[in-house]
Amino acid sequence: MNQLMQIRSGLIGSAQDIEKLASAKKATLLVLSDMHCDNYSLFCEIMNQFGVDSDALIYCGDGVRDVARFFTEAASDEKMRNMLPPVVALVRGNGDYNEYFTGTMRFDVPDYNLFKAAGRTIFFTHGHLFGVDFGTDHLVSVASSSKATLVFYGHTHCPYKGIQDNTVVLNPGSVTRPRNGSCPSFAVVSYPGISEKFDINFFGIKENTFGRYQFSLISI
Repeated sequence: MNQLMQIRSGLIGSAQDIEKLASAKKATLLVLSDMHCDNYSLFCEIMNQFGVDSDALIYCGDGVRDVARFFTEAASDEKMRNMLPPVVALVRGNGDYNEYFTGTMRFDVPDYNLFKAAGRTIFFTHGHLFGVDFGTDHLVSVASSSKATLVFYGHTHCPYKGIQDNTVVLNPGSVTRPRNGSCPSFAVVSYPGISEKFDINFFGIKENTFGRYQFSLISI
C-alpha cells in the first residue's frame, strides 16, 4: 500500500517505505511506459494482477495522467490503494505535463530520476531528452556517472533489454501503442535473480473475446 505522498526526491511513498526498499535484500520492480492514456481499465488490471506483489512501480512517461487518476481514486478506495506498491517512481514523457493534481495531492514529474532498491541504484527516464531513438549510449553514459546498475527508459515503444558498460538497460515497450512488430508489453524485474544477477520478464498483453486481458511471458 502506498501512502500517496511525494517526498523531496520526487518519489511517491513514505520516507520509511523508500528507505526500506533501498536496504531490502531483494526487490520486485514493475516497469511500465507509454500508455498514452489510451486504456485506463487496462492499467487498472495490470495493477490488480502485478502491483500488489511489487515493491515499486516505475512509470517511464507518456500517460502519467492515468497514474494520477489512479492516485485520485485510490485515495478513497482501499482496494485500489492496496494495488499500489509502497514506492511509485514517475518521469515525464514528451506528452506529459511536469505536474499533476489529484484530489488529495499535487506532485511534480521530473524528466529523470534515480533511487535505490535492494542496494542497487536505478536510473530511469522517458528517453526523448537522451536521444534514445538513435541509441542508448548517451543515456548509459549519464546513468553510469550516477553509478546506476539498472537503467529504464521508454519513448521508442519497443521492448528491449541489453547490457552496456556493466549496466542493465531495459525498455518495457508500450502498454498500448507498440511499434516495429512488437506487441503491447511491460516488464517485471526482480533480484537477486534465480539463475542470473537479475530476473527480467516481459509480459505481452492480449484482450480476449470476452473483453478480459491476458498477460503472458514473451521473449525479447
